[in-house]
Amino acid sequence: LPHDFSVDQIVVNVYTSASSYLLAHKDACHLFDDGIYSVRLFNPRILAFAPSKHMRMNTDRGVVRALQSRGSVTAMTDFAKEEIQHCVPPMQIENRRDYFSASVVFRMANKRAIKSALTE
Repeated sequence: LPHDFSVDQIVVNVYTSASSYLLAHKDACHLFDDGIYSVRLFNPRILAFAPSKHMRMNTDRGVVRALQSRGSVTAMTDFAKEEIQHCVPPMQIENRRDYFSASVVFRMANKRAIKSALTE
């Protein structure tokens, strides 16, 4: 992580089997300063990226898949954070029930955006 990155939000995504997934989405980037960083724990998973409105769970059109091995760190900054959808698709493997994985996501809130939302 960058030396001046001050984490004030931590999210843990737990995948209890290979068929567990996270739907395609874009984070509300105006609510976060700097990048969004994650660390993969336990078993590897695929993190898929696609331009907005192009990602569907059942198609390959415009989708780029990245294998996140255990211990890998993913940084979503700039274009990746603001313009690209991402998801964790279900995996097609045997022994799906015994496949456990998790990611820990680190973010820093945009305090001006949060304060503005609270005072409106």
